[in-house]
Amino acid sequence: MHIFLPTGYSYAEPEIQQFVKDFSKLILNDALIPQTDPNTKVLNFKQPLDLQKFLDLEIYEEPIPREKLLELGKKVIDGSIVPGHPYFLNTMYTAIDPYSLFGAWLTEALNCNVHTYEVSPVMVTLENYIFKKISSVIGYPDGEGIFCPGIDILLANKQCAPIMFMATCGTTVLGSYDDLEAVADICQRHNVWMHADGAWGGGVMLSDKLKHLTKGIERSDSVAWNIHKMGGAGIQCSVFVVKEKGFLEKCNAYRAEYLFQPDKIYDTSFDIGDRTIQCGRKNDVLKLWLMWKGRGDKAMAARVEKAFENAAYLTEKLKLTEGFRLVLPEVAPTIKARMMLKGSIMISYQPLSTKGLVNFFRVIVGNPVCEKSDMDFIVDEIIRLAEDV
Repeated sequence: MHIFLPTGYSYAEPEIQQFVKDFSKLILNDALIPQTDPNTKVLNFKQPLDLQKFLDLEIYEEPIPREKLLELGKKVIDGSIVPGHPYFLNTMYTAIDPYSLFGAWLTEALNCNVHTYEVSPVMVTLENYIFKKISSVIGYPDGEGIFCPGIDILLANKQCAPIMFMATCGTTVLGSYDDLEAVADICQRHNVWMHADGAWGGGVMLSDKLKHLTKGIERSDSVAWNIHKMGGAGIQCSVFVVKEKGFLEKCNAYRAEYLFQPDKIYDTSFDIGDRTIQCGRKNDVLKLWLMWKGRGDKAMAARVEKAFENAAYLTEKLKLTEGFRLVLPEVAPTIKARMMLKGSIMISYQPLSTKGLVNFFRVIVGNPVCEKSDMDFIVDEIIRLAEDV
């Protein structure tokens, strides 16, 4: 018995080529171009049950036509948040940089694993290079690293003695930077591993104006940096970098014989799968490398500097605007609900119990399309939404 698959699997088929053109046009016209238009909504909010009906989730035994797939794609766009909108200041990411998008699309088209030079020569070569570049930014003479979905470090020992100090470069809520020189002195004195968490604020390392905030980071043993946040790369683009070359392989290598044979026709030191317990994984380097190549060091730094400039402007604006102060815990949730239903802006809120603070708005300013006029709009819109609160 021979099973015949239906058509629609080969990109050589004219119908599939047309489908690719059609969905590319849909993504450009409906998902990308409208993102930076301040006159559009940040979201069209629907309650969960309403969204389920809107999307038509059911999968049937028979396929649906490609035209219906395109309609579903349009619904996905219409039901999603618009992270590139100048008034989306809710979380620590924004629109994907166009050059990073090029890398992301090319990554999906090539669909290659990243564990050996044998199966992914270009991506392995790029990853080895990019960590030399990032190590030089940090100040590691001979560091190495990996891309990984999230940066979590769990260390413990039976004596409960400290074996790691994690310093923060840009806290999630207040954006604070630890004194890395002081932390490094303590870690050196007590022979404790020093990790610098630059997931949010690590981008300042690119800027001559701002890198003083991470002074001493070169004395750390490891650094985490999420370049999909302030850097503009597509989600996800998280790097974990260590100062000691070969350290990751010492920790994670399994030496699987079906992958890492020592007698290959090339230098097997280029095989990077044993640097991580994942081994095989998706390529995250291409979208970063193409973006960094396309922007250059100067523009990468300017993006971070503009975010700090907008944040400073908004801070001064709020100081001079009557009515902005911490009042009652229920005020921020009420205004946030009105934001979502109207779809005009998106800003997160939270309490900070460790400092005795009730709910307050946490404005994330990282979108390079934002101008000072957008900061003015944010203040004015909050005032409008809170008029009767």
